[in-house]
Parts: sequence; structure tokens; C-alpha cells
Amino acid sequence: MAFAPTSFGQDDPEIRIEGVTSGLEPPARLRLDGPGGGQELAIQADPDAEGRWFANAAWSGGGIYRASIAPGDGYGGDDLVEARLERKPGLWAEWRLGSMPRPGPIAEGGADAPLVTTRAALTQEDLTRPLLITWPGFGAAALVRELGPFREDSALFSAVSFDALETALPAPWPGGLPKGFVPVLTDAAGGVLAARRSEPFGLILPEPRSDLSEPARSLSLALFFAGLSDLMILPSEPQPLRWLMPDGTEIPEAWRESLTGRELAPPADLSALAMTGFADEDLPLWPWMVLAALALILAERALRLAQRSGRVP
Repeated sequence: MAFAPTSFGQDDPEIRIEGVTSGLEPPARLRLDGPGGGQELAIQADPDAEGRWFANAAWSGGGIYRASIAPGDGYGGDDLVEARLERKPGLWAEWRLGSMPRPGPIAEGGADAPLVTTRAALTQEDLTRPLLITWPGFGAAALVRELGPFREDSALFSAVSFDALETALPAPWPGGLPKGFVPVLTDAAGGVLAARRSEPFGLILPEPRSDLSEPARSLSLALFFAGLSDLMILPSEPQPLRWLMPDGTEIPEAWRESLTGRELAPPADLSALAMTGFADEDLPLWPWMVLAALALILAERALRLAQRSGRVP
């Protein structure tokens, strides 16, 4: 169970609940009780993980939330959990962009907040903090009109059409990249169009330009806001859970009790082990001939022994 932070264009946060099934199907019913009352939630199977499911609930204020599934299985200690969820602080950033005002959901921050800045306003000290750096790429004369190598980056490129981008390619980042940044999108001549740093978090993207004609305007805004969202929106953090029995008794080590039930698999096919008997085979003739020859030799020796014994006085 986790608090899902506010994203751009979404005023109300959500609560994310995830679970694991020990059978083949997710639970039929999920109820969440919180400070604002109860909610019946729609359960959805996780397409990326077999046996997992999730549900989203409306945020109703900070406090204790209790989730219960029904019908349960034979053990009631893994059907009821509760956690304390509190709303996280809002979004803030230090904003140094002249081409675009700071979006309303983002509050003005200081030196301890993420930085959104132009290349011209960047200082050496700024590189030690999470930041997004822009340069005037869109609208500038680009000498290359084809994209080059790029890395898979769904956070940045999921909303961007590369075919459209080639029709309005931005001018590349001028000069070398700051330490720690690696290109994630280049043009055919090797010019950097987007770069990323993992620690501390950092992005380099073309400056957003709402005054340009299409498709450059939409491309610049889509790429910039994708990067801004990646910089600002923190991932959901699961909170500590208390596992409860139906009567409210807490189970200190519920993880030892759950995930023990499984659907029985079909029995193994044992037909390969069954005795089917020996198949009739045509034996060769020579073993019988050898056996007959041995029998004749034995008979001849026995006859000679009998004749010798008859001549003895």
C-alpha cells in the first residue's frame, strides 16, 4: 500500500494497493476503509507479473487505511492489512527558465530543491544537485536532419514521435557534456539531443518553446514536460503494513504464514513407467547351430567314455 504522488494536471493524489495471489485468480472483492469512509475497489491483474494484482483508490486524507479482500482462503491472516499514509509535501523547484513560467503545481524552491535552468545560467555548483538543463535547440538552425543512435528511455520518449522529430530536428547541445551525463538521443552526425545522469539525477533537453510553429512547438513541450515529470515526480513508496486477523489481532510475522497455498497441478504422466512386455523378435540361426554342435561334441565324448569303460576287465 502506497501514496501515489500528485502529477501534472492531477490535483488529487491516489493510493496504490498491490497484492499477490496464491491461486490462479485475484480476489473477487477489495475494500479500503480510511479517514473519509470506505471504498469498493476494482482489482486489475498486473500484466507484467504473473500472480500479482493492483488497485487504485482515492485519497481521503492522512491517517490509517485498512484494506481487506473477500472471499478469503482457509487462512484469515493474509486477508486484512492496515497502514498509516500521509500526504507528502508538494512539488517545488528552483526555476531559471525565461522561455516558460513556472507551472502552477510547482512551488518556488531554494537551493535544496531540484533545479530547472538554462545552460547560460548554470554554475559549477549547480551540478551537485538534481537538475534539468536546457539549451535553445528548437527553432535554431540544425545542420543535420536525421536522427542517429539513441537509447531506450520510455520516461522521455513515450510521448514523442521520432518521425515528426526528424521534420523539426533541434540544434544539438553545444560543446561537451558535463561530467556524469551520457547521451540518450543523438543526430546522425553525433550531436547530442538529449542526455541523462543517474546520480545525482540530471537531464539535458532542448528548451521548451511555445512560440514556435508546429510540430516544433508540440515536440519541444512534450519532451520538456516528460523530463520535468521525471525530475519532479517521486515514485510511490510502499508503507509498513500491519497484518490483522478478522478479530483485529495483529500477526507480527505474517510473511511466514502466507503464500503457502497453491493450486494442485495435474498429476504426472506415469505411462512411460508402465511395463509393456517384451516384443517378439526374430532371433538369428547361428546360436542354435552352435548349441547343436556343442551337444554333438558332448554326446561323442560320452559315447567314447562308455566304450572304454566296457572294455575294462
